[in-house]
Amino acid sequence: MQIKRLLIVISLTLLSLFGFPAYSKENEAEVTVQSLIDSPSKDQKIVSESVYESNDKLDIRFPGSDLANYPNSAFTLPQGGFYLEVAPTYSTDDSGSYSATYLLRYGLLDRLELRLLSSGPQEQGGNNPVLGFNPLTFDVKMHLWDEVEKYYLPAVGFEIYLQTTLLGSPAFNSGTQPTLEFNFDQSLFWDIALEYNIGASRSQDSLNAAINTWGLTFQWALQHDVVEDFAVFVNGWYNSEQKGTLIVPTNNQISTSEVANVIGAGCIWTVNDKVSLFFNSGAGTNSVSPTFTSYVGFAWMPW
Repeated sequence: MQIKRLLIVISLTLLSLFGFPAYSKENEAEVTVQSLIDSPSKDQKIVSESVYESNDKLDIRFPGSDLANYPNSAFTLPQGGFYLEVAPTYSTDDSGSYSATYLLRYGLLDRLELRLLSSGPQEQGGNNPVLGFNPLTFDVKMHLWDEVEKYYLPAVGFEIYLQTTLLGSPAFNSGTQPTLEFNFDQSLFWDIALEYNIGASRSQDSLNAAINTWGLTFQWALQHDVVEDFAVFVNGWYNSEQKGTLIVPTNNQISTSEVANVIGAGCIWTVNDKVSLFFNSGAGTNSVSPTFTSYVGFAWMPW
């Protein structure tokens, strides 16, 4: 079953990249995703077109921070673009936990981004407090196509994570674990932006480290610009602790089929073309989720 799920995700990726037929005058009634990408009409909203064509227009507003809310954007940095994002995080269940998540992003090509992320140093409280470092996660994000509002097609990206054991303390290492994920961005009514990610992630069993299992991951956010350069959002995630952006408690004393789930809200303030500040806070909906988690952070681009 795990292998079948993985094959389905890989097949969808290959289909999105190579499987759509090109538009032909011999069949003008046929509308395909690839034809919309190759020959956009005036009625189509291509959000990223000007940014990918001219790095001079790049600023912190687009593609924007990926740590600010729970899901990741479908868009990538243009070639040569660089972001540094940092988000000190506090999470509590039976005990408090502090960490300092960081994300480095570099645009290798206009639609291909290399990324390095980690939850960084972490202090876990409780009866047996632990202080150490979380391992590094290597990540590649691809932008597949832009949003086409006329046909209600969201912008789509694809991400591949590989959590390693590099620089990780024994208490926070859970082996080498992959994650595959599709990222979507879509414009809704009343100037609301919808962002969501759907994927599959492998994780280590909390009771038996020799067992790895695949599971569904899902993150979502609804965002609205209240005034220029200030936005508010509601967001949530389901079983997405492997992304390294949040701390999820592990209870090694009990076995449960429940999956961690968090719902919260936050805001983003774009200070200028180079810096944005953000805040996000959420609460768990079941016993295996953090009771409360909150972080404040920034995104910065040097050029």
